[in-house]
Amino acid sequence: MSSGDQMSARCLPAEVTLGAGALAAAFLTVSALLGGALGAAQITDSPATVGALRQLSFLLGGAGHTAFLGMLVGAASLAALRADALPRWLTTAGLVSATASMLSLLSLVFAPTLLFIPVGCFSALLVIAAASVLLATGRTGPDRVGGVGASVAGGVGVIILAFAITIVI
Repeated sequence: MSSGDQMSARCLPAEVTLGAGALAAAFLTVSALLGGALGAAQITDSPATVGALRQLSFLLGGAGHTAFLGMLVGAASLAALRADALPRWLTTAGLVSATASMLSLLSLVFAPTLLFIPVGCFSALLVIAAASVLLATGRTGPDRVGGVGASVAGGVGVIILAFAITIVI
């Protein structure tokens, strides 16, 4: 592998994280703007337009936003895992969350998988919040206690917590 190939391989998670974060924010912004436009008098006069805008708003803010949020968390978790920058339980939780978020795309064709939208979104936000707290307090680095069992338990725990938040809301 040439040094240029190695450099591009190292930069890939950063580029994916940046792009996915920008797209997640853009999808959520457009969804909110479409939701706001649904209140306009000119729009409410046409039921077909209301239905189309409502569906588009849901697609962008639901499965679209959640999938890109999952890509952001997955790429950041993968980079943190490779760099040993965060505890293994948190990077594992991030990868599990990313998987749940990407599974939200199945909701476009299979209605029972709609549950992956809030579970993926809430779990991704929990991982981001936990990583932010650890980074802000300087508690970074590998998790020396626990090992693989703690990593799996952390990933499953984040999904269970996100599912509980989904049920409560």
